[in-house]
Amino acid sequence: MANKVKNTGTQSAGTAASKGGTTKDTGSGEQDVHVTHQWVRDMMDNLEKHTETKMAALNASIDAKLARLDSVPTFLQLVVVVGGAAVGAVTLVLAIVAYGGDRFDGGSQFGSFTVEQTLRTRQLSDENTRQIGEIGKRVDMLLDIMGRRIEEKPR
Repeated sequence: MANKVKNTGTQSAGTAASKGGTTKDTGSGEQDVHVTHQWVRDMMDNLEKHTETKMAALNASIDAKLARLDSVPTFLQLVVVVGGAAVGAVTLVLAIVAYGGDRFDGGSQFGSFTVEQTLRTRQLSDENTRQIGEIGKRVDMLLDIMGRRIEEKPR
């Protein structure tokens, strides 16, 4: 098998010769390259080794990324966590409002109790004042009656 290859300076004509092929300069910048089956097999083996190395590195990189993906939560897990946090927050707010409402109601009841007690005390005070006034009138009437009797009694 003979091929003519133009030497561009980036290829080494000696590469084919060093791997089992032969080269012959034709004088016009082209080289006549004779490639043997062994040289092709060697090149294919080198390519396979290089490809296997690159594939192993790529597989290792993919495995590392997949391992990291295993720790990422799924959409359902995210929904459950966010939903649970929302329910917890709403429950906490309702508990605080209920506690505050209970405290406020207790204060309001105490305030209304105080107002009711003040009204009742005022009514009792008014009733006591009225009754004391009546007692005072009766005492005056009794004193008047006793004073008349004292005046009528001879000494």
